[in-house]
Amino acid sequence: MNNKDSNKTEQMELFSKLVSQIPMLIYVLDKHWNFKLSEGAALSKIGLKPGEVVGKSARELYKDNTNIISSLDQAYKGIDTSSILKLDDLYLEHYIAPYYNKNNEIDGVVGAAIDVTNRLKSEDELQKTRELQNAILESVPGMIYMYNDLGELLFWNKWHETMTGYNKEELYLKKFTDWFENDEQSLAAINQGLQDMKTKGFGETEAYLECKDKTKIPLYFTARLFKLDGKDYFVGMGVDISNRVAAENKLKVLNHTLEEKVIERTQELSDAN
Repeated sequence: MNNKDSNKTEQMELFSKLVSQIPMLIYVLDKHWNFKLSEGAALSKIGLKPGEVVGKSARELYKDNTNIISSLDQAYKGIDTSSILKLDDLYLEHYIAPYYNKNNEIDGVVGAAIDVTNRLKSEDELQKTRELQNAILESVPGMIYMYNDLGELLFWNKWHETMTGYNKEELYLKKFTDWFENDEQSLAAINQGLQDMKTKGFGETEAYLECKDKTKIPLYFTARLFKLDGKDYFVGMGVDISNRVAAENKLKVLNHTLEEKVIERTQELSDAN
């Protein structure tokens, strides 16, 4: 063996050792779909050993996996491909590309696959958690909101749009105090609630919110202060108390009517005496 061949052999051994420590697999196919190279730590996860499939046909080994056959077909036509490959409970991020000889003819295919099973499972769990959170937020009978330290709206639930009549584009960065700018009494109540939040960490109040169509809704508001990346934010909810306010107003009218009747009756008794 000459020095040139010796160097190539040494380089291949070093390459194999390197790849064997990485959670991926690398392979090379010749122009007849036969394996020339098969290395990588991820091979053990699909029940193979390094070099075990060398000399075997990829077309035969994966004849039942249409995704792999299709991707390889594309590569042999000169098209690079990438996809998520599922083998039993294993997910691999799979990259395939053709390689060319000195005449610029496709001489085979090289491929690499990285084990992304844990990442995809984490993403799946995260997506499920988000869906659950969204379902909870949308089921709450009131507005949910988050404002930044400038009092600008950053997050809200669907009820916020339904109750106020504003769409997403109109709501984003809307100032909290803008809802009450034409109502001094409500604005004063809101400012007091915000002040309580800043000093105590939590504030609550009742005020009339002006909707897009200029109607006003009585709401019970809460605000909880919290920090994120060193900046102040507050979250809270607004609950429609229209029914309660209407009942209280009716009670006030009833009480007023009763008081008037008592006064009237008292006066009648006084006149009779």
